[in-house]
Amino acid sequence: MPAWIPGLSGREGMRAFGYAAFAFGLAFALGAATDEGGLSLATRASRVLPLAPVAALVGTLWAATRARGRGEMRAALALGATPLDFVVPWTAGASLVVAFAAAALGAGAAMDGFFPAPPSAPHFAWTGNAFEGPDLGIRILGDGQLEAMAKAATAARTLHHGRLAAVLVTALSGVAMALLGATWTSAHTRRYLGSLGAAVALTVVALQAAAAERITPLLATLPGLALALYAGYECRRTRLARSP
Repeated sequence: MPAWIPGLSGREGMRAFGYAAFAFGLAFALGAATDEGGLSLATRASRVLPLAPVAALVGTLWAATRARGRGEMRAALALGATPLDFVVPWTAGASLVVAFAAAALGAGAAMDGFFPAPPSAPHFAWTGNAFEGPDLGIRILGDGQLEAMAKAATAARTLHHGRLAAVLVTALSGVAMALLGATWTSAHTRRYLGSLGAAVALTVVALQAAAAERITPLLATLPGLALALYAGYECRRTRLARSP
């Protein structure tokens, strides 16, 4: 970093983090407004964790577009900065949102957003004088009256290596998308959109198959890994100095 541009990395990194955090917060707000009622804050937050990589993409793309549009990047390059002096802090700053999501998943956050499953039908059993539904916590008496009863605890659905797969999918896809957003220019649009679309589609299909226990959840990490390798390759091969 040139000595005559103090604080550039920190400023750009915080800017990308702020944009990514805003995008993630907006996704949470929209999800909370459209979800069914009666959900805890933790449950609502867990449902938007899969969108952390997209928030990182928005954060770096927003920061890069702003720096290029206002001429800040061009001016810094003229003073001796390099494109990586922008790309690295943008990627690192936006990836903090991804790190938060991955840490939450590793700490035990619900994984319904990664491995969705349809709710099971409530079970009722005849006890001789009433139908009891422990799943719903109600009892239907012989005269049709409803009566509250103890609700049966529902066991959390687990998948072998499911939590590890969710953490890896979030981390790999998040870093890859952040790096693509930081290096995105009009010349990259077709290639980047194609690679992002393919990676997202393959990841969603793999997660759905894993939720149905058709494949191991770890296979869902492969599209994110491929996207991360592609993002690194594009960052290395592209002549970023010409991008502003």
